[in-house]
Amino acid sequence: MAKKKAIRDCLKINQGSILAHLEGMPEDHEHCALLAALTFHKALRNFIINRKH
Repeated sequence: MAKKKAIRDCLKINQGSILAHLEGMPEDHEHCALLAALTFHKALRNFIINRKH
């Protein structure tokens, strides 16, 4: 979903967009999309911080 996208566009990736991209998940596994989005955003923050140095 993030390949070849600007960082500002990647920041729009969230649980809902992941679920939509996957065309849904079993309800008891939807939290996995949230965990993926949170982890992805943390990685983006680290990238932004480290590239400034």
